[in-house]
Amino acid sequence: MRHKLLFALLAIVFVAASCSKSGKTDLLVPKDAGYVVYFNTPSISSKLSWEEIKKSAVFERMTSQTSDSLGKRLLNDPSSSGVDTKSPFVMFAKKQGQGGYIVIQGKLADTKALEKTLGEVKEKKLTIAKGDGFSYTILEDDAILSWTDKRFVLLGNAPAGTFSGSGYSRSESFGSDSLLLFIKNTYNLSGSKLLDSDSRFTKLIKSEGDIHFWIASEYTNSYSDDAMMSSLKLDRLMKDNVTTGTVKFENGKITAHMDQYNSKELQNILKKYEKGAINASLTNRLPANAPVVAAMVAPLPAINDIFKLLGLDGTANLFLTQYGLNVETITKAFKGEMVFALSGFESKKDTLRFGPGTGSNDMYVYEKNDPSYLFGVAIGDQKAYTQVYTTLEDKFLKDVPPSIKVINDKDWLLISNSDADVATFRGSSSKPAYADRFNGHQFALYTDIRQMMTFVLKPDIKDNPERQKIYDLSMNTWENLWIFSDLKDGRYSTDFEVNLVNKQVNSLKQLHDYAVQMVPEKAVVDEDIQYDGLDTVAPPPPPAPMKPLTEEPVKKK
Repeated sequence: MRHKLLFALLAIVFVAASCSKSGKTDLLVPKDAGYVVYFNTPSISSKLSWEEIKKSAVFERMTSQTSDSLGKRLLNDPSSSGVDTKSPFVMFAKKQGQGGYIVIQGKLADTKALEKTLGEVKEKKLTIAKGDGFSYTILEDDAILSWTDKRFVLLGNAPAGTFSGSGYSRSESFGSDSLLLFIKNTYNLSGSKLLDSDSRFTKLIKSEGDIHFWIASEYTNSYSDDAMMSSLKLDRLMKDNVTTGTVKFENGKITAHMDQYNSKELQNILKKYEKGAINASLTNRLPANAPVVAAMVAPLPAINDIFKLLGLDGTANLFLTQYGLNVETITKAFKGEMVFALSGFESKKDTLRFGPGTGSNDMYVYEKNDPSYLFGVAIGDQKAYTQVYTTLEDKFLKDVPPSIKVINDKDWLLISNSDADVATFRGSSSKPAYADRFNGHQFALYTDIRQMMTFVLKPDIKDNPERQKIYDLSMNTWENLWIFSDLKDGRYSTDFEVNLVNKQVNSLKQLHDYAVQMVPEKAVVDEDIQYDGLDTVAPPPPPAPMKPLTEEPVKKK
């Protein structure tokens, strides 16, 4: 089946459109949007232009396989669609009853050019109709493109399960009459109905970055529709709970910053537990050359307060009573200081038996890479810990394999399969290179990506030599990952940093080049990969009748 014009407008214009700011944000986004993604494509296009994309071999082959003149035009010059390529571009999703809808919007430079483009679609005769202050055409049963003389709004049903807290079966789709009403409501947004009225959103959009995202937990789940979940008083956690994030493509690295805004009640709880940070007493216990290592100082007593906030403390304590424990005992048993290290992989022989004997026909001997790891948690109140550990030992530790060691080491509980890592931990004198960046944070993680790829991918090359190219390309692209998170004023702020090998070239261009080189030659010409998807020469079906606007959404049966 050939793709429709929808994909031309979404895929081509999406990549090439540019963003600007006017007023607060000049974005028609409702205040109760669950998900929002904003693309600062002037910044993006300065790092990877459409002309650079067009020079790739994959793009050239894609263009050569597009026989339709409209598809070729849009691929060569997305702005010929009529979209203003120097205007804001935003996507958002909004919950509506048991369903929801997704909107992609931007500005128009030439309305006539857009209508001309729609008229060139041969796969389906697109009929242009007039709505309440806007024009529109029905692309599919669940997608409508609308526009005024300044702006376009593409709206469609959200994918099944996007907002459902209980699974895909609860999602409902809306008919075109309801979608038209949602479009009308979007154009009419103003004042306090706009997400602009939330200073957190305005701050996010105006911050420096290439991609911004907003997730409002209060509007992304259907917990209020579930009797059991609503009884948990989750609104005390979800109210005003928002995650914001900004991604930046810089020379040699990709960075991201996230802020977690909590409900007022949760914020007040977390404010009580902001003290404490990773220090040398933690990091000096970890292996110096571990490919994956993490440390954390967590506010464990906050768990008891959160259970009380949700009204779950009685239920939790009732459950733990069968083990002679309660929530407070567990949170007192541990300090909240934790460490983890994946120190490497050891090649071992293993046997898969599928017969009664020991002959070559009864078993298969192969090599596998087993990781060496260590997990440690600091002990708090000794009396509470003894009570917790006695229960663990009696109920859960009896069946632990001999290769896994559970050790009470003075002030720490250790779980490991590596004698060397345990010895390093006990020595407390490792002083790894990553320690300086860890110390002072409440959570830190480091991953040596190249070392991990060597452990995981390289052994597989012996039996699959065709994967050597993928391995070499990946080793020449990726370097390491850092994550840091801290609690301040009752909210967490988290920073991500992915470093690449080449420090001189912008990371977005490197990602594009990496993706292009990872596409196998065969996949580009495979008939299953329909790169001629912009073709619009299929016979047109009869046009769908235009339905009048209604006052209330009508759900599609």
